[in-house]
Amino acid sequence: MSDSSDLLDELRRIYRLLDDLLAARGHGAISRIQAAAGVGESYLRDLRSRLNAERVRGYDLSALLRLLRALDVDRSVFFGRVYGSTDPMALLKAEARQLGEPEEIVAGVRDLLLEEGWEPLSEVPEEIRKLDAHRHTDAEEVRAVAYGELIKVRSALAPRSWGVSLLAVYGSALRMLMRLDEAQRTLMAALHVAQCHGEPSMIAHLILRLAFVLGDRAEYRRALELSKIAEDFSVRADDRTGIGKALVDQGMWLHYLGRFHESVAINQAALSYLPTEETSNRFGALQISGLG
Repeated sequence: MSDSSDLLDELRRIYRLLDDLLAARGHGAISRIQAAAGVGESYLRDLRSRLNAERVRGYDLSALLRLLRALDVDRSVFFGRVYGSTDPMALLKAEARQLGEPEEIVAGVRDLLLEEGWEPLSEVPEEIRKLDAHRHTDAEEVRAVAYGELIKVRSALAPRSWGVSLLAVYGSALRMLMRLDEAQRTLMAALHVAQCHGEPSMIAHLILRLAFVLGDRAEYRRALELSKIAEDFSVRADDRTGIGKALVDQGMWLHYLGRFHESVAINQAALSYLPTEETSNRFGALQISGLG
């Protein structure tokens, strides 16, 4: 995007128009409002094209999200009417569709949770947490166990509430085995369920896992963008620990991009959010800061 003050003025103009458009009822009313605002009927379409062009040149999605929050404007309205999608994550969903459907069991669990309902867990069960931690020791064993547990969820032999957490573990195990396309499809399936049920903390958690898939492909800039989106969802959930984790990951991707001073600064900020019991993330923040 161009100068930030110009962008802010443009966004204010967009939102004044959008508020009027949403309040209007009927095509005739919308046309009159567009005329009163001094824009042609192609205004929104042209704006969408300009934003898409800016994104190709390095459009900063996170900066725009922060501006939306500062303006107290519903971002789903903005992306739906101006950018062409209901949420920035829709861009990743489009990529997931290009990769194809996930394997049968993952698609089956996704569809079950969407059709039959899914209640977010207040706390991840100890057995799932242990399984997730074990992937750092034996990712193949975790992949196999998580696959078996997903079959149980699909067959109603395990609680549906476990489904999203198991998809997260399974996707991350696939990623550690460098089965990156499968990992992305699995994590996107989990995100689809979490988004449909509006669970921002879980969405943030899954986005951070997905960012590591991109990081393994050395797509550090895109991984950084995802980590910023995860921070935004954690802010919405008032999840200070989630914010801290997102900041640690941002610091890591910034370091890989060679932006060392920014990396150090953001990791120092992360420490103010992370509780003392978050030893691994605090260590990561301190370690990256030292490397910077």
